[in-house]
Amino acid sequence: MTSEQDILSELRSMNSPLAGFSRNTPFEVPEGYFDNLPEQVVQRANKEILPAGTTMPHIVHPDYFDTLPAQLLATIRQQEQNKKTEKPVRRINLWRNVRWAAAAVLILAIGVGSYRVFNPQPASVEQQLQSISDEAIMSYVEDNIYAFETETIINYVNTADMNAASMQINKNDIENYLQETGWQ
Repeated sequence: MTSEQDILSELRSMNSPLAGFSRNTPFEVPEGYFDNLPEQVVQRANKEILPAGTTMPHIVHPDYFDTLPAQLLATIRQQEQNKKTEKPVRRINLWRNVRWAAAAVLILAIGVGSYRVFNPQPASVEQQLQSISDEAIMSYVEDNIYAFETETIINYVNTADMNAASMQINKNDIENYLQETGWQ
């Protein structure tokens, strides 16, 4: 097999669309095209060469190069003096300080919040009793009056120093109350 047939069989095995194309070139070169080509290229290149101009487009003054070193030195000295007189500017990086402050505030807030969550303040007895309505307390006492110790109730009444005269309650008022509530 020739190399051309090897290539075609390989292209067919890969299902390449190139395997179906014709091997003949569609372009033709005229007879003797490459025989005179180098001479033709050189002729065309020689035609394109432009003659050099006699006038210069820029004019330099006659004493320009005589004064150039002095001008350069004066410019350099002026720049050195400007550098000496300029004070260095000290920049304060404000955003870095703001970020540190924000981080500190955030850590402080997290710490205080965590402390309050993990160590809640217990409500005092007075606050707990204020949250319970008087009707609920009276209902509880009426329902569970027999569960209380009689001595505890008597001691509490004696220590409270409450007598009918100090509260200005009549005996008639007490009797009326007992009759209304069904105690008598």
